[in-house]
Amino acid sequence: KFFLVTVAMFALALFIIMTVNFELHLITLGVFALLFLSHAVWKRNLSSRALVFPLILILAVLAAFMLGDSIASWFQFSTPAEVSVLPSTTFEVVSGAIRKNVIFGSGPTSFGYLWDEFKPSDVNNTIFWAVRFVTGYSYFLTLLGEIGILVWVLFIVLLAMVWYWSVLALTYENDDLFSAISFAAFLLFSYSIVMLSVYATGYSLTFLAFFSLGISLAVLRIAGILKVRDFQLLSQGPKGFISALILVFFILAGVGGLYASLSRYVGQLAYARGVDAFNRLNNIEESERYLLTALKSDAKNDLYSRTLADLYLVRARFALQERSAVPQLLGSRFKNALDQAISNAQNAIKSA
Repeated sequence: KFFLVTVAMFALALFIIMTVNFELHLITLGVFALLFLSHAVWKRNLSSRALVFPLILILAVLAAFMLGDSIASWFQFSTPAEVSVLPSTTFEVVSGAIRKNVIFGSGPTSFGYLWDEFKPSDVNNTIFWAVRFVTGYSYFLTLLGEIGILVWVLFIVLLAMVWYWSVLALTYENDDLFSAISFAAFLLFSYSIVMLSVYATGYSLTFLAFFSLGISLAVLRIAGILKVRDFQLLSQGPKGFISALILVFFILAGVGGLYASLSRYVGQLAYARGVDAFNRLNNIEESERYLLTALKSDAKNDLYSRTLADLYLVRARFALQERSAVPQLLGSRFKNALDQAISNAQNAIKSA
């Protein structure tokens, strides 16, 4: 049953990829199918599953490239348009951040502010002149401007070393179960590196990347490539007490960081729904409710305050255009909406 469920999920995922017709994912899928086929031939694993699976992937990728537009038109899924920053533009913005602080960069999650400061002037002539891109062309390029050259190089070297050691782990003669696990970890880690290099990853793919890094380190430990040294953390005496304090501090810091990340993620979801409620449904009340939720989740994000200010200005304009209500009531509505717009605009200036 587990195998049938896995096959069904694989077929559904393959169908969605072919329907969306996203070339980057298709190319990545084809490359990893070739890796899978090469590994089966190298291990002399000529079973039907080891050969049929990658061949199906290769044929599906070729079919998606040749018939992708036709398949998408047959089913007519309303897939959202994705807009990202060009590599050259990202490098221009990152270069500005590096010139300001070459060692440590501008700080984590600060690309949106770098975009406001260093974006090319040509962007102002496009429909995206007021859009603040919070990430560049790819995760790696964005990270370079945020953390600086020193930490960025160390991070790239770490990933390169783990990837090289993962290749070495594939050559070790172990039982079939460990070989399958090490190869799966290698594929997952390689896919994560490719996505971080050529795609503006979100929370899900970034989490997958660091999760795959942990799996790869565990495989390297089992293979004996990474040596482990045991030491007693919670010993008796002053050292044990200090170690316990440090451990509790890291636990609290981890919980706090997780809470902050989840709050920001919830805020982004609420903001997207609020904008959609106004643009698609023209529902100001529902849009206000979602935007207030977003602002409560991440009060330091000036985008939420600016959008709320714009929304209240629209409400004030509607109050002036309404003729059915009592003039005193309309005046009160206009004043409240204008006061809220000014208050949110001031909060946006303070948060920026």
